[in-house]
Amino acid sequence: MEAESNMDVKAVVAIGGKNSRSIDPVKVPKALFPIANKPAYQYTLETLERMGIREVFLTVGDKEIVSALTNEPLEGMKVRTVVEDHPRGTAGCLKPLEPELSGHTIVLIAAGLISLHPEDLQQMILHHKHSGADLTVGLVTQGEKKSGIERVLLNGNNEIEEVVQLHFSMDRRSNMETSGIYVLESQVLEHIKPTGFMDMKEQLLPKVRKSGMKVEGWKHKQNCAGIRTIGDYLRMNFELLRDTPQAKQHLDDYQEITSQIWVGRNVSIDPTATLIRPLVIGENTSIDKNVTLIGPSVIGPGCQLKKNSFIRESVLWADSSLPSDFEVDKCLISGKAARFDTGYCRESIILNGEPFLDGIGAVLGGTTVRKVIKEKPSWTRQLNGRLYPILKRTLDLAFSGTLLLLTLPLWTFIAIAIKLDSRGPVFFAQTRCGKDARPFKMIKFRTMVQEAEEIKTRIQNLNQSDGPMFKIDGDPRETRVGRFLRRTNLDELPQLLNVLQGHMSVVGPRPLSMSEMRFNPHWRDVRLKVQQGLTGLWQIKGKSTNFFHNWIQLDLQYVDECSFLLDLKIIFLTFFKALSKV
Repeated sequence: MEAESNMDVKAVVAIGGKNSRSIDPVKVPKALFPIANKPAYQYTLETLERMGIREVFLTVGDKEIVSALTNEPLEGMKVRTVVEDHPRGTAGCLKPLEPELSGHTIVLIAAGLISLHPEDLQQMILHHKHSGADLTVGLVTQGEKKSGIERVLLNGNNEIEEVVQLHFSMDRRSNMETSGIYVLESQVLEHIKPTGFMDMKEQLLPKVRKSGMKVEGWKHKQNCAGIRTIGDYLRMNFELLRDTPQAKQHLDDYQEITSQIWVGRNVSIDPTATLIRPLVIGENTSIDKNVTLIGPSVIGPGCQLKKNSFIRESVLWADSSLPSDFEVDKCLISGKAARFDTGYCRESIILNGEPFLDGIGAVLGGTTVRKVIKEKPSWTRQLNGRLYPILKRTLDLAFSGTLLLLTLPLWTFIAIAIKLDSRGPVFFAQTRCGKDARPFKMIKFRTMVQEAEEIKTRIQNLNQSDGPMFKIDGDPRETRVGRFLRRTNLDELPQLLNVLQGHMSVVGPRPLSMSEMRFNPHWRDVRLKVQQGLTGLWQIKGKSTNFFHNWIQLDLQYVDECSFLLDLKIIFLTFFKALSKV
C-alpha cells in the first residue's frame, strides 16, 4: 500500500458523548469501550496510521469524554480532539472542521469499529477517487437470505384464516446496511447547516443526492465489525484473544507468561489461583487465593479479585472489584460489584454495583435491558419501582377521565370555531408510534389548513429548526383558531381518548410520526421503551427552542429518571405553563 496516495486524505472519527453512540445502560461512547484493555478508537487510529493518513480529528460530545481519551503517540500522525458545543450528529460534526478539511478527501468513521482492514479501506478510497463520487457510503452484507417468509393471517375473532409461505426470493428487502464509514469530498460540507443536528443517512445523504452530486455505495470486501450490542462487544474481545497472532500484535506491551495468557506490569497473582487461557490481565491487578479465571476473559487495569471468586468468559473494566466467593459468568463488570444473595451473576451487566439483566450470553447479542432490584425497596422505591406502572396507569385513567368530563362542553365550542374558521374536518388523525414502536392513531383538533403538506414542501427552506422538526415564526399553514389552540395546547385535548385507550400516557416523550422514526436510532430506541405521553420534559423545558439536540437530551433524561413523583411534577408545571399562555 502506498502511503503517499493518502497525502490529501484527512480522517474524522466521531466518538460521540455520554448519550450518543453508546449502548444503554452504559453511558460511554462505543468508541471508548476497551477491547483487550485498549479503547476501540485506538484500533481505528492504528489502521489509519498504517495507511499513511497524517491528520485525524476526534469529535466528542462532552468535555468529560476528553479526559477518557488516552491517545498513544503514533509515528507521523497528528491527532486532534474537537469538543462539540452541542450534539451535532454524524454529519453535523464535520461542519466546525470545514476550514481544516477544505480541499481534502475526508474519511468519516462514525461507529465503534475495530475490525477495520487497511487494505479494504484503501480500496474504498481509491474507488471513490476514480469514480468521481462526491460521497461514497460503506456497505456491509448481513448474510444471504435463504429462509422463506411466513405470514399468519387472523380474522377479527382471532381465528387463523390463512398461513402463507413465500419463497425467500420474493423478499425484496435489501440485506445490506451501512457500515458507518464514509468517504466524501469537502464540497459536500456546504450542504451542512452551521448549527444544529444533522444525521448522515437520514438528512445529509438525501440532500446531497437532490443537489445533483454523485453518491455511490462501496461493498466492503472484508469483515467490518462494529459494536451494536453488549453481546457484540464481548464477542470482539473473545475473538481477538482466540486469534493469537492478532492478539500478540495488539498486546505488545503485555508479557505472555504462558501460551495465550498476557499479563501487564505490577500484577499480583496468588499461586493458588487457576488461570485457563486465553486471558488478558491489566496492570496493577490483584488476584487473591483460589480465584478461578476461565477464558476468554479480559481483566482491566487496577482490578481486585477477592479470594474464591470465579470468572468465566467475562470482561472487567478498569478498577473493578469482585467480592469473595462470587461467581461471574458471561458478564460485563464496571466498578465495584456488590455481593448478591445468590452469590453469582450471569449474563448481566454490573455498573458501579448496580446489576442490569441483558441476556447477553457472550454470543446472543443484547435484549431488553432492565434493572435488577437487589434489596427490599423503601416506600419511595416502591413508588418508582414495581408499583410505578400500576400507579402510572391509575393516574392516567383518573386524570384523563376527569379532564375529559370537565372539558367536554368546551369541545363543542372548539369544533364550531374550527368549522367557521376554515374548511376541513374538526379532528386530525395521524399514525404515531407508541411504546415498543406499536402504531396507533393519534387524535388532535385540526389546527392547519387542508393544503398543509403542499405548503410545507414550498417553504421547507425557511425551516428555523433542525432534525425532524419543522418550525417557523408565523407558520402560514396554521389557521387563526389553530394558532390559538396550539399556543394554549387545547388542540391536544382529544388525545385524552388515546390515554384512556392505553395508547398513550399523560406523561412521556411525545409520540413520533412514522417519518420521524428514522432519525437518530439510539434516541428513538431508548424513548420507545416507555409509554409516549401528552406532556413531558420537552414540553415544559425545551419546546421554545429550535434545536433537535435539546429534544434528544430531554427525552433521554426522562427515560433515565422517570418516576411517579417526576410525572406529578411535570403535570403541575404543564398546567402552570398552559395557564400562563391563556
